Amino acid sequence: MNAHHSTLSPQPRYKQRVLCVDDEPALKKAIAAILEAEGFEAVTAETVKEALALIANERFDLLVSDLNLGQLSDGFTIVSVMKRLQPRCRTLILTGFPDFDAALKRLRGQADGFLVKPLRRQVLVDAVKKSLSTLPVEPSPSDDRLASLLRQHRKELIGQWLQEAARGLNPAHAATTESERTDQLQSMIDEIANALDARRQTPGEGQERPEAGKSAAKHGRPGRKQNHPPELLCHEIRILRAQIFDLVFLNLHSMDPSCVLRDLAIASDTLDALLAKSINASSAG
Repeated sequence: MNAHHSTLSPQPRYKQRVLCVDDEPALKKAIAAILEAEGFEAVTAETVKEALALIANERFDLLVSDLNLGQLSDGFTIVSVMKRLQPRCRTLILTGFPDFDAALKRLRGQADGFLVKPLRRQVLVDAVKKSLSTLPVEPSPSDDRLASLLRQHRKELIGQWLQEAARGLNPAHAATTESERTDQLQSMIDEIANALDARRQTPGEGQERPEAGKSAAKHGRPGRKQNHPPELLCHEIRILRAQIFDLVFLNLHSMDPSCVLRDLAIASDTLDALLAKSINASSAG
């Protein structure tokens, strides 16, 4: 069964998100219904694979997972991944009486708490509210997205890029001036950041902005004047791509884990589009 996202009526306040993982459909739906009735947003999964996919792509405030999902102690695998990718998220393990002692021993240092089945409604609600009451303060959205990082470190990126691009460069392929190359690169970084912002506001839409590609055209034009071959354009884009990945790696601790892969994919797609436009601009005329 595919992961199910519960449909919720809009509320004026932020709804804390709970990922419920259980291979018993009836129990999974019951837990989700109880949490929704208490004002939470419930997202459900039945398998480890479904749960890990959700953790990698969405942000959660609390995980409630059964201990055994197909294999013994699969719940701890999900808890471990959640702790690594979303350290802010709180975690609760569901376990039956026969597994209670073993679960309690492994629980220390892993999940934040446990619930014993059969589960009573009020016990679940109290445990969820108690866990969420210890949730760390939400990080500022301006600090955890790639677009913001690109704008904050633009000057540093440009300086490093100019140094790297100049290494081993054939004099015949030298850029016009450093000032012009700085202007071109600044425009490209801004275009990538704008693409990230556009996808964030309209997810799933791959339509290009009207101004997209202007920086790429600038990047390619010197090629017509200075024998700037396509392989050099590829090399220069490759440098910028590597810098973006390094920037993410160095700032991973402050980024929203649920958005990192998506942002990197958007940035990489935008770089590919810019490269294609640069090559076309270089060969045109």
